[in-house]
Amino acid sequence: MRSLWQGTVSVGLVALPVDLFAAAEDHGPDLHLVHAADGGRIRHRRVCELDGREVRPEETPAAGRHPTAARWSSTMPASKPCRCPRSV
Repeated sequence: MRSLWQGTVSVGLVALPVDLFAAAEDHGPDLHLVHAADGGRIRHRRVCELDGREVRPEETPAAGRHPTAARWSSTMPASKPCRCPRSV
């Protein structure tokens, strides 16, 4: 990575070389996975392992698995609608 600025900071009788770098790098273009046969976009969907149907995000609470447990268990209570005042 190339530095944006190079200079020297002097403290008393000591001179320290300093290089300034950008905090974040530019990223390349966004790329999508496509099907080689027809060029259709490949999507990542949430699918239940037990029944094979697609699951909506609101149907997926966080869950954890204890090493001795046979099944996953939900660690979060059922979600309730937020009754917070709206911020403008």
